[in-house]
Amino acid sequence: MHSWGSMHGVCVCAVILLLQGALAGESESLDSGAPHVNQVLCWSPKYPVAVLCAWSLQPEPLQPTSVTATYRLGLSGKKMTCKVGPGPLPGPLPITAPGPLAGLLSGWCEIEHLELFVLQTYIVSVSVENHTGQYSFILEHIVKPDPPLKVVVTPGSRRQLSVKWAPPPSWPDPTLFPLKYRVQYTQEGHAPRTLGPYERCEVVLRGLRPRSSYSIRVSAQDFLDNGHPSDWSLPVSAHTT
Repeated sequence: MHSWGSMHGVCVCAVILLLQGALAGESESLDSGAPHVNQVLCWSPKYPVAVLCAWSLQPEPLQPTSVTATYRLGLSGKKMTCKVGPGPLPGPLPITAPGPLAGLLSGWCEIEHLELFVLQTYIVSVSVENHTGQYSFILEHIVKPDPPLKVVVTPGSRRQLSVKWAPPPSWPDPTLFPLKYRVQYTQEGHAPRTLGPYERCEVVLRGLRPRSSYSIRVSAQDFLDNGHPSDWSLPVSAHTT
């Protein structure tokens, strides 16, 4: 089992590799060069409405390959279909995704109408040929908003920069499920400094060096600290007066 990041002492994105069937079938399939499920990852940029799951196959299929994705709540829960999405992933893949998944995304599906605040884990299974990759999660542990958008930085009075941004459009309801934000700014040639969290989508950076260049980016997180912060927004450069 591989993991990256943690939250409340619980693994946020645990990738379970190759939970497969009989050894004879596994050996025969691998020897023949048939694709198998390499990694599975789930996260919720649309909390509490939906969860996205993505996976990679190895080796890369040379022709269209049938993939089945299902999920259930707990080991005894009813198996439900996770509808495999057409086209590209609807949003960014988390930067913290492990190398093979980030480099070769083979498919994705979306799960809706999950139960909130349940102690049982959801289990997602992705199958191709006779190989199945699985991923287990508790919904609140995999919340990860997309990065904020429309970051605008405007020079203010001397030694100040005004920063404004917009919530990620994929976040369903910032009013009922509010976000909080952190702002990171870096003066050229210096270590970054992070401020926040802030509840509003704006902040004034004060006490900066005059006539200096800064790079600013913003990150969002569920207000109740569920899950992980978003990846940082694209950096925006600005100069103080």
